[in-house]
Amino acid sequence: MAILSALRRSRAAAAAVLLGTVGFLATAGAFGACGSDVPKTANAASDSSTVAARTPTFGFDVVSEHPHDPTAFTQGLQWFNGRLFESTGEVGTSGIARAALK
Repeated sequence: MAILSALRRSRAAAAAVLLGTVGFLATAGAFGACGSDVPKTANAASDSSTVAARTPTFGFDVVSEHPHDPTAFTQGLQWFNGRLFESTGEVGTSGIARAALK
């Protein structure tokens, strides 16, 4: 209940929760998780194979390896204008760094 009372006091927190929920639903819809195009059947195996058939798979090739701080908790990576940015942190601490890749 503390979360609800905090949301009532803070419009910014309520807006963040609302935007997060809308973003989650939009992402789920974009990947077909909320779509109605999957036929409804009683067979669970049939449902999972249909979803598996629609799920894209990607491969990768390791082209190089770079050192990384093992104590850094990576929250996100962004490639922008030929540079790699990494956001790191935990509760109370966070940071962003540009990785020097050669």
